[in-house]
Amino acid sequence: MTITEEQFRERLTDSGLMSRAEVDSFQSDAPAASGGTADPNTLADALVDAGRLTAFQAETLLDPKQQPLRLGNYLLVDRVGAGGMGQVYKAVHERMKRVVAIKVLPPLAAMDEGLVARFRREVQVAAKLSHPNIVTAYDADESDGRHYLVMELVDGRDLGAIIEARGPLSLDVALDYIRQAAVALAYAHGEGVLHRDIKPGNLLVDASGTVKVLDMGLARLESSEGLTSTGDVIGSAHTMAPEQGDDIRLVDERSDVYALGCTLYYLLAGRHVYEGDSALRVLIKHAQEPVPRLRDACPDVPEEVEAVFQGMVQKKREDRFANMQAVLEALDALRAGKAPETPAPAPTGGRPGAPAAGLRMVGIGVLVAVAALVVWLVIDGSSGRDTPSGTAGEQVVTGATFERTLMGHQETINSLALHPDGKRLLSASSDNTIGIWRIEDGELLHQLEGHEDHVRSVICSRDGKTAYTASNDTTIRIWDLEKRTTRTVLMGHQEKVRKIALAPDETWIASASKDGSLRIWDLPAGDQRLERRRHGMGEDDSRGLLGVAVHPDGGSLATTAYDRTVRIWDTKDFEVQTTLGPHESDVGYVAFSPDGKHLLYDLANGKVRVMSADGTQEVSFLSGHLEWVYAIGFSADGSLVATGAQDLTVRIWSLPSGKLIDTLRGHEDTINAIVFTADGRRLISGSADDTIRIWRLERGPKKD
Repeated sequence: MTITEEQFRERLTDSGLMSRAEVDSFQSDAPAASGGTADPNTLADALVDAGRLTAFQAETLLDPKQQPLRLGNYLLVDRVGAGGMGQVYKAVHERMKRVVAIKVLPPLAAMDEGLVARFRREVQVAAKLSHPNIVTAYDADESDGRHYLVMELVDGRDLGAIIEARGPLSLDVALDYIRQAAVALAYAHGEGVLHRDIKPGNLLVDASGTVKVLDMGLARLESSEGLTSTGDVIGSAHTMAPEQGDDIRLVDERSDVYALGCTLYYLLAGRHVYEGDSALRVLIKHAQEPVPRLRDACPDVPEEVEAVFQGMVQKKREDRFANMQAVLEALDALRAGKAPETPAPAPTGGRPGAPAAGLRMVGIGVLVAVAALVVWLVIDGSSGRDTPSGTAGEQVVTGATFERTLMGHQETINSLALHPDGKRLLSASSDNTIGIWRIEDGELLHQLEGHEDHVRSVICSRDGKTAYTASNDTTIRIWDLEKRTTRTVLMGHQEKVRKIALAPDETWIASASKDGSLRIWDLPAGDQRLERRRHGMGEDDSRGLLGVAVHPDGGSLATTAYDRTVRIWDTKDFEVQTTLGPHESDVGYVAFSPDGKHLLYDLANGKVRVMSADGTQEVSFLSGHLEWVYAIGFSADGSLVATGAQDLTVRIWSLPSGKLIDTLRGHEDTINAIVFTADGRRLISGSADDTIRIWRLERGPKKD
């Protein structure tokens, strides 16, 4: 449903943002604001450009279905978030001009008299808390049937978002944040207020490093994991104490202690204490599985910190710290370099599956669901993953978990290369730069500039002193990594250079271009040795070659192109020895496995074909992606391959069987690059979402 310009003007003046005279004057001074038409969008865009409206305000005023921008004495400025209890807005008090955050109950909740009454009671509880580490509640009211809470607006990010973006925190920073939260919670507990939903997402960090606890006193209304709609189960599954899922009447200070301990684990490990593909599975693990050791996930953590963590997350309440003040004293002892007083350790290796506090959950309906789930797990006996075949008991990669995100590039990540020191990573981006990163903490150390268009491919020399890059600017650059300067520019291609491949002895480099040519360049001088056009597309082909790869022994190379073929070349005279195809779909990425046994290439239907290295025998198919595969990467020994695709997933496979081991999700756009670290501990992916993600490889025993 659209509105007229007059209706837009009326909604605008009713909001109090502008008077009718001000609107008339604006249009008179800026005739383009009306454009001589009755289009309200033109006027709205002009007001946004002039700074008289925010984009959010313009969007709201243009949509007659949207609620008014005014809430009592407050004008809504922008939408800043959403939760289980409705939207959160940035707003300003009309007379005091104080900028605040406003949480508005959704319309359906506002129609529930019981829920509204509880909301009012909880607002009163929150309002009586005044502490520098707690988000302050200023006001609460109702306007035209909309109930809202006015709070302090914190200029910062929540710890969940910080870890998602940057990965785990250092020990000192994590302990500082947890201590600040403990100070706030100890104060609240002293005032008789339990939080019930402590989690990384409810701990905000402002620009000065101050932690602010969010939603204090409102947690009983939240059900962020979607377990109930009435609030009978309070809290988030990843940090919920066993007794909290059992009986809400059992919740006390020690339940918040447990949740804060789970949060400490997340800040240091970058993952939750217990993982699962549903809230119910996670809750079952909280109740039944042994408490993990923090040092297993973070070996550098001191035993004293391990003891504090264990004292916070024991299954039974009586085995934990008695209250938040005791936690605070233990954290202060750590900070002073003293041995903290912790609860006596409880047995940790109990019988898996033995419930810690029962599983009544929220009633018989959920109990049945949990029971059914447990039965399914026992019968199925799997997590949907295949593990590589081999000797039972041998440790193999069984999957991967997210570790951290690297952000610094402004556009698509097109290619990744590991530095031979194992500590640094090179990235090629559409922002025309090459990034040099420290893998351990994700810091962007340097950015190399020189290319005038997207950088498509990057390779690092064996000695780590040289990098080779290819770009849409038609050039290949050879970089001195120690000086971080361009050593040589190779010119000759007439169109973008899509891919380069380095000979094992590093005496030549091959390049594949949109101009349809394969070119070989002698190193280190960079003179062009030869040019080949053997894909039969003709000089006028507008799409050209897509990929190139060199066999680990240097005796052959492979190319792909839009003619839907793969060509295998002898590198003695660079003549085609084998042609695979034409295929029914386009062929893009091509790669040889590090052990030299296999040749892999993708098809536009989302499949990857695994062939013998000479192309004479089909070994297997990697079938699972829903869209075109853009990246292929191998483990150092060639036993694993990972693929990245337009379907936003990274998939890890066993070679040569082609069995799927794990599917990794998190990127928000096409995955263009994948590498495994040489030590086999991590997998790294680069995406068109402008980010690089580091995944920690999990290991477990092989199964028969």
